[in-house]
Amino acid sequence: MYLEKFKSGKNTYIRLVECYRDPNTKTNRKKVIKNYGNYEKLKEQSPEVLRELEEKYSNIKAKETLARNDNFERLVNSLSAGVGDSEESLLLNYSSLILNPLWRDSLGMTEFFRYLKTRNDTEIQFDASKLTYYLAVQKMVEPQSHFHSYSSLSSYIGTGITELELSSLYRCLDYLYANKESILAHINRKVEGLYPRQNSLLFYDTTNCYFETSLDDEQTFTRYAKQDFCELLRDEGYEVAPDEVAALLEKEPSLIEIYEKCREEYGETIRMRGLSKELRYDLPMVSVALVIDSNAFPVDFMVFAGNKSEKTNMVNSIDRLKSTYNITESIIVADSGLNSVPNMYMLLKNGFGYAISKSALSLPNKMEADITDLSKYTEKTDAQGNPLNYMYRIIDYPQKYKIIDEKHPENSPVTVVIQNKMLLTFSKKRQQHDLAVLEEKFGKARKAVADGDKIKTVNKGFSSFLSADIDTKKLIAKKIKMKLIEKHRKRAGFAAVIYHDVPTKEELTWLQSPKEETKPELGIVGRNGLDNVDMSNVYHHLVQIERCFRIMKSNFSIRPMFVRTEAHINAHVLICIISLIMLRLIQKKLEEKGIRLSENAICSGLNDASLSYTVRNNINVYEKLTVRRMEVSTTGKINGYKMNVTDLLTEVIDGGKLNHYNSDEDLRKVFGVKNLELFTPNSAE
Repeated sequence: MYLEKFKSGKNTYIRLVECYRDPNTKTNRKKVIKNYGNYEKLKEQSPEVLRELEEKYSNIKAKETLARNDNFERLVNSLSAGVGDSEESLLLNYSSLILNPLWRDSLGMTEFFRYLKTRNDTEIQFDASKLTYYLAVQKMVEPQSHFHSYSSLSSYIGTGITELELSSLYRCLDYLYANKESILAHINRKVEGLYPRQNSLLFYDTTNCYFETSLDDEQTFTRYAKQDFCELLRDEGYEVAPDEVAALLEKEPSLIEIYEKCREEYGETIRMRGLSKELRYDLPMVSVALVIDSNAFPVDFMVFAGNKSEKTNMVNSIDRLKSTYNITESIIVADSGLNSVPNMYMLLKNGFGYAISKSALSLPNKMEADITDLSKYTEKTDAQGNPLNYMYRIIDYPQKYKIIDEKHPENSPVTVVIQNKMLLTFSKKRQQHDLAVLEEKFGKARKAVADGDKIKTVNKGFSSFLSADIDTKKLIAKKIKMKLIEKHRKRAGFAAVIYHDVPTKEELTWLQSPKEETKPELGIVGRNGLDNVDMSNVYHHLVQIERCFRIMKSNFSIRPMFVRTEAHINAHVLICIISLIMLRLIQKKLEEKGIRLSENAICSGLNDASLSYTVRNNINVYEKLTVRRMEVSTTGKINGYKMNVTDLLTEVIDGGKLNHYNSDEDLRKVFGVKNLELFTPNSAE
């Protein structure tokens, strides 16, 4: 028994409670022995009584703890010697305990969700902080659908969730979507406080995620609308089948308005077929646009319908950066898929500069002799003068753009010259890679011609090097495009980035209302303050954002998606983004100790965080298991020893170390948590 202080409303109360173990649910419970009322009043009116209670029951608690520790020590000795009773054990993952300091302290999410609950009028019957934390951790440990995540909840210790309905999990997704902007804004403030970011460089890219369903939203909503429409007509005495609706509307145009209202009930489409980067044209998908900072922490994301163009998506994403985070005067870095003059003009008009990669193969043929002349390149070195194994040069790359007045399209367009700079780089290592890939494709092309193979397309892979004859609607490999092969050979190892600094105030003013008579004489020049040191990091960061997508797809299984509404899709991506931020925080903490670990190693270490939980002689025992022995040699601030990744994460994040056998008190001491109760499905209300 012990005294417990608890809050109810604005007041603090005190009561005597006793802990016990529920034999049915096999979880620790507590019951109230006696209530002593308002703590502050008791302290003021009867200080002697309060002092006696505290002395009496604090001693009891200390004696109970001491006895428990003695019993546990004797039990561990008997277990080590192979003596003692044995009960069925439960395998628990304790990654939620390991990562709790990141959630609670580094990101301050527990307190933030408490604030959200007081700010919002909506009553929720679940703990959004605990549930979101569990879903984010589970993405790193063993990513599953949300339905299966609910089923796996009982195999985790440290989530703090003891009771939960499956419907509450899906309501939590709605809650996350409704508060998406507030959550991201809070996380951004916390991350910037830990690792100050330079908003002068932001990195933008898009990917798509597919759904394993045969129907896209337009097909699904149309089917539902037809069923609703038929129900309305049935109420009026007409019998019409859904497959007869199209013919009926053609015959009775007056009914079109009623049908359209049925269709409008289902809203905008989002799961649509489009240009899939993973070549899954058979499945509906969504596009995900992601912005990260120079530290590789996600800043923002947006989800778009799968059939929307990347240009439109980029415009909406940039508008959101400006309106939501008040970010301007930054350089937006993007890959070659977004390299177009209209996109460049759009960024300048919004007050952003840009650095957009461009394939050396897409540069004009008239530039080939110049861009491949290595005598014009400079060897890149680090601060100590050591070579960095690549060369660079910067040239002018002006581009023209016709500005059309959208409000008055009858007006003549204004032609402006955007005075871009281009960073050209050459790397021997990249050249070797490009040539190896080229030779592999060349070999396949030669074989296809020799065998007279039928090919699906002449635009992708090795078939892009082929000329083909059309035979009964099939493409037959006929001849190799040797000029194209030679072009690839000459430009192997070369790459380019087109960049432009943030426009000046005068240029920005003109961009808001472009007129021929006030056009800048030399075009939009900008300051072009980026030097080759800044630009040399562009490729590294472009790889980082691609790596973010790869982590979310490979490690977190962001796709295929098993949710269907816009709210749930956004919440699913948000959970993956939170997991990615926590993963980055882990890597930062490790780097501060001189340790570098890959995302795969960290996720494997969290997956290995296993305890065998049993109750022996009425005492909770947690035996630490080593499922996979993945050891790392540490360097830097921690020197000279080897340890498995799970123990390393526990020491770096929590500052402690588990024993082979552990009691409740051991876990509480190492991880700084109070609640070790487990979730049991049959206890859900």
